Amino acid sequence: MGGSIAAIMAHADDIEYCAGATLARHIGRGYRALYGVLSRCNSGWTKDAARGGYYTSSQEIVPQRRAEAAAAARSFGAELYQADLLENCYTRRDGTRVVPSFTGATRLSGELIPIDLDLPDGPLMSVVAGAGTSWRDNPLARDIAKLLIEWDPEIVIGQEVSNFNPDHFAAAQIVAVAWLLASEKKRIGPYWMPVMFPAPGSFQFPPLAPTDFVDVTGYEEACLRAMSCHRSQGGHLEVTHGELRANWKGWGARLGAVSAEAFREVYRAS
Repeated sequence: MGGSIAAIMAHADDIEYCAGATLARHIGRGYRALYGVLSRCNSGWTKDAARGGYYTSSQEIVPQRRAEAAAAARSFGAELYQADLLENCYTRRDGTRVVPSFTGATRLSGELIPIDLDLPDGPLMSVVAGAGTSWRDNPLARDIAKLLIEWDPEIVIGQEVSNFNPDHFAAAQIVAVAWLLASEKKRIGPYWMPVMFPAPGSFQFPPLAPTDFVDVTGYEEACLRAMSCHRSQGGHLEVTHGELRANWKGWGARLGAVSAEAFREVYRAS
């Protein structure tokens, strides 16, 4: 059809998790696709978690995760854009994985850990105040804006924010501000934020009703193949694939389709 679509998120596997089948659907219909990863890819499992791998957050993992991102983009038939934001999930010297959040650092088990060590540089906690004017001067937001002007996408898909990962919030802010900057220069397609179908017993976050649904029936396997490239994140594991299928099934039932993905329109050009 000659159009284009851009999906830009924090980590190499975020796109597959909440918008991969939508990306696959558009590519299957002849669209050019931009697969954007904002993080440096400096955290992840060094080996398969199920086989005793260990979690690290150093330069050690960067080549592996970037290779996985490139493989996933190729699997889709998309063009990879790789940025260099430092991820804020990291590992203490005692081997404890630490995930900074708005409530402090946490173990995977949820126990609170005092933040008593030097934190890495990066956008940690800087998004609490929202998309203020300072974000307009963010160099990466300006780079992404130029990229959006160049690609002229019919749809821009930014980061979902279904948890308190600070990298997700930073990516959501950066891409949203980039859209605003780009739209001042050129009329581009709407900015969508994915909305994940709530798991049993959980709540929906963001707590907003989707405005747009995409029937992705028939494109599930294309997304799962790309997700399987992310072995450092467990993307090849059945539990991960099960989470994607649950999202597709849940929204598909709302749409009257076998599978669907849902989005909240954040911005639209006037």
